[in-house]
Amino acid sequence: MDPHWDLSEIRFDLMRSIIEKLDVFYKESQNKEINKFINELNDPEITVKEKNWLIEEYIRKFERDKLVKYVNNELCPKCNSMCSSLIYCTSCIRNKFKENFGKWSSGNEVIDKFIQECQMKTLFPNKIFEWVPFENLRDIKFLAEGGFGKIHTVEWINGQISNWDHITQQFQRYGTHKYILKSLKNSNLPSEEFFREAGTHYDLYARLKGLVWCFGITKHNITGEFMLILFYHNSKDLGSKLSDDPEALTWKNKLSILRRTSETLSQIHEKGFAHKDLHPGNILLHDNLNDCYVGDFGFTGPAEENSTDKIVGVIPYMAPEVLKYGLYSDKSDIYALGMIMWELITGFRPFGNVAYDLALIIRILEGERPPIIPGVPEEYTQLIIKCWDSDPSKRPTAIEIKNYCNFLLSGMYRGVLNLDELFIKLNYTQDKHPSNFYTSKAHHYQDLPEPKKSKITVLTTKGYDSQQLGVSSILDEDIDIDE
Repeated sequence: MDPHWDLSEIRFDLMRSIIEKLDVFYKESQNKEINKFINELNDPEITVKEKNWLIEEYIRKFERDKLVKYVNNELCPKCNSMCSSLIYCTSCIRNKFKENFGKWSSGNEVIDKFIQECQMKTLFPNKIFEWVPFENLRDIKFLAEGGFGKIHTVEWINGQISNWDHITQQFQRYGTHKYILKSLKNSNLPSEEFFREAGTHYDLYARLKGLVWCFGITKHNITGEFMLILFYHNSKDLGSKLSDDPEALTWKNKLSILRRTSETLSQIHEKGFAHKDLHPGNILLHDNLNDCYVGDFGFTGPAEENSTDKIVGVIPYMAPEVLKYGLYSDKSDIYALGMIMWELITGFRPFGNVAYDLALIIRILEGERPPIIPGVPEEYTQLIIKCWDSDPSKRPTAIEIKNYCNFLLSGMYRGVLNLDELFIKLNYTQDKHPSNFYTSKAHHYQDLPEPKKSKITVLTTKGYDSQQLGVSSILDEDIDIDE
């Protein structure tokens, strides 16, 4: 944030909740004028300083939105270039980077060129990719190890670039904060995999919202490993929250998380990418539990890409066409999102009572899905079943799911819908298999069966009696989703 703000006087949870409400009402409309935003701030709980902070933050947000439209209709008085925003003149920002090219080096020409290319594509001054000397980092602590690399926490002494001062033509920084260091295995000599993750992080995160931010690359001064520097979230991922403290999440929280996740996916898909490894362990929650960030882009790549030689993921969230053919797409992301929607209802991992192994893969390819739980709106159930369809073309889009969440949240904010009445709590239970984790692994199986039509088991409210139905018998009509 800007240094002239005393952040101790700003209640960020309250500020974020106000912006969230306004996003729901106005995000898809044309009501983006700053005056409309200011008129919404007649809340007696908000102090004068908080109101001024919100107004300035929204002005910057408004200016950043102009950058995305690529309409250069203003003349910058500093560099005489046409730009979209006088506050964030991209020519001025990129010229500043050029001035500094000779003042740093990673020691690797390929990495230097990669970072410079990223900086020459910079749009937003708070989403900038840098080379970070290792001596600027301190207090490194091991956090976890995933399927393809290690995660540490670290303090970055001066922090990432937070803003651009168009008057002084200088960058502003956050100051010392905690971050994540992520190393990929065997990254002493950066591989195609390393540059894929770094490049995907930048291409997506620099332009989209709702992603875990990546700020640059460093090199460990002892191991020689190149490492990515990511935004640190001190709250849990969605999977851990559902497992350890499920009562903390209200349906407002759950629908807000689902809305943000589906919105982020829709933006990724619009750019021609698929996430390819979506599961609750990769959805990081904000402290207020109404917002989240999608992370772990180690395997993200172009949609419709066949990867039979390297099928990676957590089995219950992997679509049948991925398990059989290695065919990742935006529709395989939607299959995973349907599993997450089920997990939001039950609080349990799909197929969490069995080992995530070859036997489960075969069951999924045979059409088995987790049981449908009663006590939720029919439209929500239908969306889940559509997401699980063995035919990818019959699955909904991320936009449809986001719009449905918007519909419910808008109704709640306007006082016309009671989410606790729509979503009835039922005591569904499931044993937990000790070997099941949200750790993505490579799977290599041959001679797998062809994917079969989905078989849906619907539990009833009377003692959880069950019946098996084909997808077509439940989905007689398309879901009418209004925003």
